[in-house]
Amino acid sequence: MVSKSQPRMEYSCTVGTRNLYVEFNLSDTPMNYPSGEKVVIGDRVRLWRGCEGTVVCSIDDGQYTPAFPKSEWEYLKRGVLIESGQAGLIHYIQPEDSFELIARSSAT
Repeated sequence: MVSKSQPRMEYSCTVGTRNLYVEFNLSDTPMNYPSGEKVVIGDRVRLWRGCEGTVVCSIDDGQYTPAFPKSEWEYLKRGVLIESGQAGLIHYIQPEDSFELIARSSAT
């Protein structure tokens, strides 16, 4: 759940018999891991048990890699892209509680 002190957007609707609720963090601050460390490109990340990935761009910071250039991804406006062998390419606009920094890239 997003902290009440952060700007946020809420959306709810009913689809059939299901009630859906989504809450987004609209803060302009770059994404951090739950531990408080800043997310940067090149980081190896545990997304959830059995799934790891690499941060390939940080839209929040304007950091992109040659394989994921600004011209193709800046339309997302915020968040990070993480590429995972298990789950593919995932766009996150806020970190999941399960995110864990495994290692920093030696290039950062």
